Amino acid sequence: MIWKFLLRTSSGGTSGTKAAAPATTGAGVGEVMFQFFGPKIDSSRVREAMEKMTERGRIGNVSLVPGTKLSFRQDVGLMLQSVVINQKGPIRENTEFILSCVAQGSSTMSFRWYKNGYFVNVTKATRNMWTRLLPLDSKDHYTALLGINRANRLDEGIYTCQVS
Repeated sequence: MIWKFLLRTSSGGTSGTKAAAPATTGAGVGEVMFQFFGPKIDSSRVREAMEKMTERGRIGNVSLVPGTKLSFRQDVGLMLQSVVINQKGPIRENTEFILSCVAQGSSTMSFRWYKNGYFVNVTKATRNMWTRLLPLDSKDHYTALLGINRANRLDEGIYTCQVS
């Protein structure tokens, strides 16, 4: 899980040692983002800690400009779980094989298949290949499949799943 905290100021400027961010954009507007990684169960404690520091006007040794606002966004961290093939042992010619790539992350992530480092474009393939994205399962995992209906020697190689 990723928690993103964005601190913003919109004051006319800063004075002394008070600053909301190392850089400002526009007329006196500054921003700084904090990212935390951890289990979903800890999100409320992390948020409370950031809110307390903002209320006190201080995060560590940085003083915040009065009027600094805190926004909070919680995103799922991307984690590749596994890449497996549906058969044990060597693939026989003219048989179907299916590769599955399981990842945990947001619904906006994308899966791409590669063979020997080259993108597998099933829409331009000369053989019957397909891809499918399975619905989210109960453990917040997405599964992408790459299937080849009739394997032949051209299908030999190293397959890679890229998730972004």
